[in-house]
Parts: sequence; structure tokens; C-alpha cells
Amino acid sequence: MKITVKPRIDAAAILQKRGLGASHRARIALAETAVQLAQDYVPRDTGRLAASAEIAADGAQIRYTAPYAKAQYYGTAAQYHNNEGGLRGRLWMARMQADHKTALQKAVASVVGGCVT
Repeated sequence: MKITVKPRIDAAAILQKRGLGASHRARIALAETAVQLAQDYVPRDTGRLAASAEIAADGAQIRYTAPYAKAQYYGTAAQYHNNEGGLRGRLWMARMQADHKTALQKAVASVVGGCVT
């Protein structure tokens, strides 16, 4: 006996419900968490650099818009500041990601309904 099954799955609705569709909820949650966790890593003098973080509307990009952000990030600034010491310094986003991988995964999992083990 042969049985034919044709599943009717609305993949777009499933993705949307999980925050992976056009709303980009999962990506935005990840970006917001990344900016928050990076605060302890961003070089700090006046606080303007850390406050200049902007997340793209779809969460695909985080930009630091202070005029000296690129020079501070790559450590090429003539007057490179790391006034508060500790974790602060160049390549702050990459170092934060390495240190907080699980926290970033949990931020996405909380939106999409998954779990991190």
C-alpha cells in the first residue's frame, strides 16, 4: 500500500514566529545584547565613543559613529585612550564576542525559543 503525504507548511510564518523573518527580532536582540556587553570593552575617556553605538534597523550592523571610532578600534589613534583600564581597549567587539559567546547565544535563543547547552 502506497501513501502520499503532502505537508502544508508555511515556512515564512514559522520563521516570523521565531523572530527570523522580516521583523529581524532575533538579529536585533543579538545586536542590542552585543552593544550592552561591549560597554565594558570600549575605550573610555568622556564616554562619547561608547554612546555613539548605533544598531541598523534590521540589526545586521553595529556602528560606532564617533569621529575617532575607527582609529580607537584598530588602535591607530595618535592619542589612543584606555583610561579606565581593565577590559577596555582596541578590537573591543571581537574580544567581547570571544568572552561572552554563551551570553550572545542565550540572547538569540530567548527570542527564537531555543536553548543553549
